[in-house]
Amino acid sequence: MQTSENRPFTGETRAVRRARKKQDVQAGFDYMREAAREARTQDVAPPTATQAAAPATAPTPTPEKLAALRYQYQGQGGFDASEIMAARGDDAKQMMTRSERKAAQRAANKKGQAGSVGVDSPWKEEGAPDAVKEGQAARRSTIIAWLLASAFAVLLVVASLGASLGVTSFQPVVMGVLSLTHQDRPVDQTEAFQRVGTEVLRYVTTLPFEELRGISASQQDKATLGLPDFTEDEICHLTDVRLIMGPALLASYILAVIAVTTVALTRNSEFARRSTFMAGIACLVLPLVMGAFMLVAFEPTFVAFHEVFFPQGNWTFPADSLIISTFPGIFWQMSGLLWMAVFMLNGALLMILSRFCGELRALGVTND
Repeated sequence: MQTSENRPFTGETRAVRRARKKQDVQAGFDYMREAAREARTQDVAPPTATQAAAPATAPTPTPEKLAALRYQYQGQGGFDASEIMAARGDDAKQMMTRSERKAAQRAANKKGQAGSVGVDSPWKEEGAPDAVKEGQAARRSTIIAWLLASAFAVLLVVASLGASLGVTSFQPVVMGVLSLTHQDRPVDQTEAFQRVGTEVLRYVTTLPFEELRGISASQQDKATLGLPDFTEDEICHLTDVRLIMGPALLASYILAVIAVTTVALTRNSEFARRSTFMAGIACLVLPLVMGAFMLVAFEPTFVAFHEVFFPQGNWTFPADSLIISTFPGIFWQMSGLLWMAVFMLNGALLMILSRFCGELRALGVTND
């Protein structure tokens, strides 16, 4: 029998190639069924204790059978671990590729549904109660493992969100953004806006356990800018911001410590690989979605954000007020882009980290 791997390219359509592949798979099935029938018709004595303890040997498989097995797990989804192990002999586990290992695990989980040919009991009948129970337990374990990994992935995303917020609210970063925002002004006014912005940042990022100090602009800065001090409404709004941002930063620090510790302790498990991979995907996708809204409709997005987090409504001020003059719209646009860039960088780092997590990576197993 000539397999699809050995056939030269003849310009056949995809449907024809798929049909030929199914024929190769069916030929492999017929090969194995015939071998099973021949074994059942023979009067074979049960193995002795010495024979059972001895390592199993398997005949050298034909290229047709190996090709059929490969097509089976690649295209049909019905791969059976015992068949490839029987085909490859004693060193099957070491010779199996990573894809074959995953396919073998899926086959073991489905063992109770359709039955399979076992290695220790080559001609085991379908529907055995033990196999059904083992398959159901394996499926439950897989579902629980994915749920736990998904929950931890959400925690990683929240921790990344808080870490991005902490980076964008770092004083040197805010000073740089303010410098770019007011770069068209005189140097003394730009420096005055930076000092006012630093005072506001200190106030709104005060953690719950830290001592709270009041907020006000210096007489020199007010004289340089020609603007009055913060009004009562402005101070009330900044207080509302502090009541949200302070606990949020503290929670993000705690979650970051928990996340790093958990990943470090479980770095050699599939749990760490799955959770970091899913969290990395989310951190890469979410900023793109939010950035699309900001680019298309920044003003409605900005208003909706304030209406959600500050429903009391004390967040609108005159254009010549100190808070609006210090933090105009361009400041929030640049800060938002910077936050999205840091968030996506966290996602990329999580994706890279997932490549070094997992039992297979820890054991040095790679794709062939």
